[in-house]
Amino acid sequence: MKAIILGSTGAVGRALVNDLVSNSKFDEIRAITRRDYDFNIQSPKFSTKVVDFNALDSHAAELRGFDAIFVTMGTTRAVAGSAENFIAIDQDLTVRAAQAALTSGKEQHLLYVSSAGASTSSYFLYPKSKGQTEDRLRALGATKTTIFRPAFLIVEEPRARARLVENIFSSVVPKARYLGIRSMSAGVGEVAKALRVVAEDSKRAVRDPVNNADILALCAE
Repeated sequence: MKAIILGSTGAVGRALVNDLVSNSKFDEIRAITRRDYDFNIQSPKFSTKVVDFNALDSHAAELRGFDAIFVTMGTTRAVAGSAENFIAIDQDLTVRAAQAALTSGKEQHLLYVSSAGASTSSYFLYPKSKGQTEDRLRALGATKTTIFRPAFLIVEEPRARARLVENIFSSVVPKARYLGIRSMSAGVGEVAKALRVVAEDSKRAVRDPVNNADILALCAE
């Protein structure tokens, strides 16, 4: 299988790169970035491509022809600087990038990492935008589209700009897991594995959207 990862330098994206490279079912993996990034991976089946996301049409040859399109792009309002910029990056740019990777006449599986609580009817910016992004990605018309909604993400290394709620949860989640309460979180490696497991078999029946409990169940296989 051939896979492309849009948003490959984020926490989930990096975990997904490592997971796919080590899996024999994927013989070509391409990581799309907006700037040079060293993944520290030496594999003949792995490649990176720096893309100008404001000129996606000029990169059609590098973006199209893949069996699985993994979309792990995203940002926060704090990083974006405003609600308008957040939507432009987290929603508009994400949809345009996914659309650019679609190939006419080819069966493709689009897999998007959204967030628990995503809903177009939410009063809050983040979950509302995620819900809208989900709808827009489905409307692109890929052969199959699967949405993943992980809960709090446990990262393998601290984020450079963690939000206040992330700092609070990062101290609570380990204790909850110790007590056997796992439904409130998922490790980025677990999300990556769930993405890969579902992508490996496009005919596989899974609940859509794939919620946090489903993600953990897929990892247990």
